[in-house]
Amino acid sequence: MLEKRITQLPNMVKRHYEMGVTSADEMTAERIKAIRARENLSQSQFASKLQISTTCLQKWERGAAQPKGLAYLALKNIEATSLSSFLDF
Repeated sequence: MLEKRITQLPNMVKRHYEMGVTSADEMTAERIKAIRARENLSQSQFASKLQISTTCLQKWERGAAQPKGLAYLALKNIEATSLSSFLDF
């Protein structure tokens, strides 16, 4: 799913992704938890929507790992809009 979304992202975001540009704006564990809470989803439901494992999401929410690449871009987009807007993009 996320691979399909990259072709639909605005050109500037696609260029940054293709160049490997990452933002200094870190996606913290607290921000990820807040996004999921705002969407009123369990960890399992949110992970399923992002097509990642629940274990991966749990690591992000504990701060043991950071989302990278498409997952990072997806979370930034969801944070700025909503999960339904992102999925309908």
